[in-house]
Amino acid sequence: MKRTITTVNSNIIMTEILYELICMTFQKGNTFGRLNLGHEVSEEIRELIRRKVIMHPKSFKKGLTPWSKGLTKETDERLLRFSIEMKGKHFSPATEFKKGEKIRLGAHQTAESRLKMSLHQTGKIMSLKTRKLISKNNPRYWLGKKRPDIAELMRETQKGNHHRLGSHCTKHTKKLMSNNLKERWKLPSYREKQIPLILKGLLKRPTSLETSFINLSYENELPVKYVGNGSIIINGANPDFICTDGRKLLIEVACRFRHPRNYAKQRYKIFSKDGYKTLVVWKSEFKNKNKLLKKVRKFLMM
Repeated sequence: MKRTITTVNSNIIMTEILYELICMTFQKGNTFGRLNLGHEVSEEIRELIRRKVIMHPKSFKKGLTPWSKGLTKETDERLLRFSIEMKGKHFSPATEFKKGEKIRLGAHQTAESRLKMSLHQTGKIMSLKTRKLISKNNPRYWLGKKRPDIAELMRETQKGNHHRLGSHCTKHTKKLMSNNLKERWKLPSYREKQIPLILKGLLKRPTSLETSFINLSYENELPVKYVGNGSIIINGANPDFICTDGRKLLIEVACRFRHPRNYAKQRYKIFSKDGYKTLVVWKSEFKNKNKLLKKVRKFLMM
């Protein structure tokens, strides 16, 4: 028996009819306004198109609100069914993702492509919000400006990240870094900013690492005294701590980020010329204070 539509509500459309229209329009190889040959269109959909309750893809006009606006496949059964139906299908072989195919990152567009893109954007008026977003994404906008949000994000990202420890730069990289610093040092504004910071760092004694060892020695009554402020010079070098009972024992605290890998050997060689024995404590050892304390006490008992 032939079915006909007598009353159509423009605001309420049957799920089955919409789903049939979507599948009819978006089948593989289809484009808007061109239906697959041999596909039968039901009388219900023909009637809806004639009454202009639902729009044919080809007759879509600017300003009309799509029926699916604000809907997702999590909240709407029609979109969920459409998503399942279209999974694994492609509109064109040219747009199909191929495993192993290289993405054209950094590829240059031809003059013809650039002209087409320019003509496509000509006459379009962007909102003030869009223009501001485009402007803020331009690196030149942030030239000379501080970004606390990005700085905080970088700090959080780099926490506990020690993948560069012990790594060596190539001669070419070292040369580039050196030339870059030399060029920056020629700028008066850069020098004026860096010199006070360098002096402040040199004059700041004790350092945070030295302070940690001072607190450790004070809490555990270790017979050592801080001399890293330049009060004692041995063979042209200034040790960090010296034994207070007259024995020639020295303790150095060091950080692998600031000191070379052979720092311990260098200090042994310098202080041994005057008969001193040296213990080098690295920053990473402070994570296990009990183990560090045993190591220091064993050295002081020599």
